[in-house]
Amino acid sequence: MNKIMVALVFSAILFALFPHPVNAQKKVVVVTVNTADLDDLLENETFENVAKNGILGLMNTKSSGKNNQYKPYLTLGSGEKSEVYFECIESSNCEGASKIKYENVTLNNCIKDNIANIYINRLFQINSDTLYGAIPGRLGSLLKYNNLKTGFIGGFRYDNSIKSPAFFIAMDEHGIVDTGEIENVFKNGTLNYDELYQAFLRYRDASDFLVVELGDLETLYNERRLYSEESYAIAKKNIIDSYAAAIGFMISNMNFDESIMCIISPYCTNGIHKGSEILCPIMIYDGGKTKGAAISNTTRRCGIISALDFAPYILDYFDIVHNDFVGYTIKNVDVGNNLDYIKKLNADVVNTSLARLPLLKGFAFFAISVIILYSVVFFKMLHKWYGMVYFLMEFCLLIPFSMLIEGSIRFGPIFLKGLFIVSLSLLLSVLINKLFASMDDRTMFIMALCVISLICDLIFDMGLLKGSVLSYDPIIGARFYGLGNEYLGVIAACSLFLGNHLIYKGVDKIAVYLMLFSIACIIGMPSLGANIGGMLTSSISFAFYVLRRENVDLKKSAGFGILISLAILIGIVFLNLASKAESHLGNMLRQIYEKGFDYGLKLINRKFMMAVKLIKYTIWTRVLIAIILVFTLISNVPKFDKRIEILKLRYKSLSQVDNKIVAKSLSLRQVWISILVASCAAVLLNDSGIITAAIIMLYALFGIILLVRPERMR
Repeated sequence: MNKIMVALVFSAILFALFPHPVNAQKKVVVVTVNTADLDDLLENETFENVAKNGILGLMNTKSSGKNNQYKPYLTLGSGEKSEVYFECIESSNCEGASKIKYENVTLNNCIKDNIANIYINRLFQINSDTLYGAIPGRLGSLLKYNNLKTGFIGGFRYDNSIKSPAFFIAMDEHGIVDTGEIENVFKNGTLNYDELYQAFLRYRDASDFLVVELGDLETLYNERRLYSEESYAIAKKNIIDSYAAAIGFMISNMNFDESIMCIISPYCTNGIHKGSEILCPIMIYDGGKTKGAAISNTTRRCGIISALDFAPYILDYFDIVHNDFVGYTIKNVDVGNNLDYIKKLNADVVNTSLARLPLLKGFAFFAISVIILYSVVFFKMLHKWYGMVYFLMEFCLLIPFSMLIEGSIRFGPIFLKGLFIVSLSLLLSVLINKLFASMDDRTMFIMALCVISLICDLIFDMGLLKGSVLSYDPIIGARFYGLGNEYLGVIAACSLFLGNHLIYKGVDKIAVYLMLFSIACIIGMPSLGANIGGMLTSSISFAFYVLRRENVDLKKSAGFGILISLAILIGIVFLNLASKAESHLGNMLRQIYEKGFDYGLKLINRKFMMAVKLIKYTIWTRVLIAIILVFTLISNVPKFDKRIEILKLRYKSLSQVDNKIVAKSLSLRQVWISILVASCAAVLLNDSGIITAAIIMLYALFGIILLVRPERMR
């Protein structure tokens, strides 16, 4: 009896220690059709039917650094933004000289049926030097650890060699795929589809995870400069028709009771001579059982996912645990006609993205122009011009609100977007001037309008932020949901001005304080604003304002402000842990827990480097410099009465100043200092904090000028 028990225990230990098959009957076929966009594929009837009867989505495939057509493949296979050089995309069957070369370079063994990439060490070296630290072949290693076989077929011809970037999706961390075919599926520099079909039938059964790279479009793309737009379009259509026939053959020879097919174009171009500036199509087909639009917790946006979600989705399909991946699994949402839904979404996203830079540059240059105009009018004492300058300032403060409203309409052409934004801002400026005689009331109405509209959009998910040109861009992929850093600047500054004005009007200050911290919580809530850096920025500045109003010492105010912010942060962390909708913070904490403290340091370094890069290139840096210069100049005019140097804020109470000069605005000193604190916190706590700081200071400059009107101190 004891011997039997010992044997059973020993068997159980062995069973636990060694991997065992996980849903070995399931199979996944991944087909890559690089450089084809959504419209290219849906023009073909076969691809259209697959999309209509499956899950259709748009994938953000932005990778580490400047994108190219090979990086997304390694991102798909590693589950992290990756770096790839052209030299690394060549793989070959493990035999003869290739086998010897691979084993000498890697000190790993490979067998005859394997396919190997001899540049695997180089791939690890390249990615270890990046801010993301991707692990090449991570997906393939997890599949093989769970006794699942990987396979690869295809590639594309380049000069006299075969390149196969899609190999990165299937390979393991040694640069190995179990089985497949590369060289024998080509004829005269293009795919031999008869051989491809035979290879598919062989390796469909020999592998559980099979990647098929249809690479003729890649060859065409590499030769695109030889073609006219017309000839390129014809050649592209012919290749896609051949792809469709291959897809049809594969589908007809798959059992979808136990298989799925994923069709991905990892790198998309928005024209023959343009780079990848659009989202890429992904189709997931299981024989028509599951239909809809793709979604994931990475984006929380119906129809849009990230390339980081692909590996978790595959592992989920095979029931393999993947807690330490950045991305989330792909799910589907029933949207009725998914083709129409995704087409419209794609058009909206592309139009907004194309309009974003020109309109934001226009807004920034207009703001700078108004700042310069005010400086000239102020120093030249051109009193007749002040009315016009104030009107332009009000107009400028209303532009972000108009951009928010346009996000619900989403005009196509840039001209119509710009015309609507300008027209609405102008109309509102005129109406506000007609409705309110007092400059204070006009300014506060604008501030309240911005705060209320943003809070309502976050709470009720009205979609305004998702479509606004001043908000986040899914094509860039820095953020997909919640409150972006541009509108964080708007809401942080406007809330301080509004809270201060409400107290002046007699509203109970405790109620105002609660309002401010409620706004901070909404900004940070994982299911609402989901902007932890923004929550810390706003709560620090709000706490500082409250404590200074209560006459707490400056140093103590700073300390208490940080403590209050940390308390709110801890509360948000617990809410995040309890919420199914994990935010960026939750994802970050989970990654640090799984990968260790070094990952946290690397994350901090990554955000710092991104912030430095943004400071160097963004137009908002110039706006911030212009604001600082004007503040410095108008607060150091020699003719200022020392008793009323409001912008230098050297007095203890505004009650010392004549109401005609102060314009009945109490405690602007606390507001101004709190806004400075908010700007500094934004730069320190957000990777694009320079944008937040610039917009906060823009509202601060125009707000204080409109409320104080410093020209009356001359």
